[in-house]
Amino acid sequence: MIIGLGNPGRIYKHSRHNVGFLIIDRLAKNWGIKIKPDKVMRFSIGKGKVGGKDVILAKPLCFMNLSGYLVKHLLDKLNLSPQEEMLVVCDDLDLEWGKIRIRPRDSSAGHKGVESIIKSLGCSDFARLRFGIGRPQKTKVVEYVLSSWTKNEKRELGDYLERAADCCETWVIWGIHKAMNEFN
Repeated sequence: MIIGLGNPGRIYKHSRHNVGFLIIDRLAKNWGIKIKPDKVMRFSIGKGKVGGKDVILAKPLCFMNLSGYLVKHLLDKLNLSPQEEMLVVCDDLDLEWGKIRIRPRDSSAGHKGVESIIKSLGCSDFARLRFGIGRPQKTKVVEYVLSSWTKNEKRELGDYLERAADCCETWVIWGIHKAMNEFN
């Protein structure tokens, strides 16, 4: 299962903080998976196959900072192990724009959505793919992550999202170590 972190609603759709949602959308398009809102589960979710493996794409339908409870509930309902069967995709202020980094476990690094998941699961042993949005020079962090991409970033975004999608596909088919070797 690949979970993309973001905030629901039109106002946040094109913000830097929603890059996890954008990557899930790219994966759905690439893999021909339809993602539909599930009001009961409080996720937009889709299921399919990639490289002969079952895959679930999910976007929590709550604000990012509260996503941990929903992620735990979904893992329990689907009987999935976070350590072996979940990849969380999110933005990262401390990575340069467009860089990605995949790890089998890590701290939250101050990311409130990841922090919420760690708190709800009671562990930080789950894979995550961080997508670099860079740290703002003059703008406050909250304003920066909730703002839209610049014109230059918009021109480059498609290529960077495709690279992140390729990393996710490698994780699904070949596992975390191959994905780390190829994309970190």
